[in-house]
Amino acid sequence: MNRGRFYRAPRIRLRVVDCLGLADQLRHALAAYTESGGKGNPTFDTRHAIAVMLEKHGITRDLLRGFGSARWITGTAAQRLALIPAGQEHILAQEEAVKTVLMEAELLCADWATT
Repeated sequence: MNRGRFYRAPRIRLRVVDCLGLADQLRHALAAYTESGGKGNPTFDTRHAIAVMLEKHGITRDLLRGFGSARWITGTAAQRLALIPAGQEHILAQEEAVKTVLMEAELLCADWATT
């Protein structure tokens, strides 16, 4: 089982962060953390994040209406896993549902990027 790799050398970690384009944001976050003495509010509003996630959950639940998902709760692990591709097919069979999923995923990513 591949559990990923952990690089202990700080310079390597910095290079990975730079490859992702996060070094500047991390530098600003570290400066703000240092200036506040390690105290203060998180940089995002958790209430807003929860509200957005609940909204997206409701949309997803509506898209899956009519899909028999009872085995998700009562089924074996294999039965639950089999529901994932079946659920994907259920959504892909609905042209408007596909557009909705793509739009909502884009909105969710945009929302997280601004928090």
